Amino acid sequence: MNVFTPSDSDSYQIPPSAISAIKAAKQFSDNVPHNRDLGMLVESLRDSSATMRLPYRDLLIGDSERDWIYSSVLYSLADATSGMAVFCALNELTSIATLDLRIDYLRPTQAGYDLIAHATCYRLARQVAFTRCTLRLEGSNEICAIATGTFYCGKRTGDRTISTIED
Repeated sequence: MNVFTPSDSDSYQIPPSAISAIKAAKQFSDNVPHNRDLGMLVESLRDSSATMRLPYRDLLIGDSERDWIYSSVLYSLADATSGMAVFCALNELTSIATLDLRIDYLRPTQAGYDLIAHATCYRLARQVAFTRCTLRLEGSNEICAIATGTFYCGKRTGDRTISTIED
C-alpha cells in the first residue's frame, strides 16, 4: 500500500519517483497562508487520496449561540484536501486551480471537535481532475458535509493516470 503519514516520513512505502512529488505537495500545503492560518494539518497522503485535519479553535465558531463552526471553514478544508488528492494522483508537481467546488452541508458542525476531511481524486483526465471529499468531526462516523470538485491541471510531463495507479 502506498502511504505517506507524517509520523513515518522516514519509512516511505511510496515508489522513490513519487516521494519527491508527495513530499513537495505536503510542503506546498504547509506553506499556503490560508491553510497555515486556519491550522490545517496533513494527516495522510495516498496514491490518489488525502486526509487532512483542522484542529478545533474557538475562532472557528460562526454561531456562538449554537456553538456551530463557520460553513466557510468546511469549504476551505474540502478545497485544500481535494487539491492535495489531485497532487497525489498526478504524482508530479504542476499548477492546479479549483474550477468548481460544490458542497452539501448535511448537518451543523458542532464546535469543540477537530474536523477531518478525506478526499479522493477519482478521475484524472488530460487537463481536469475530479474529486470527492467527505468531512466529519473527529470521533464520529457521521458525515457533516460532502464536496465534489473539479480542478484544472497545468502542463504535465508524465502520463500517469488513476487507472495506472490502481493496477
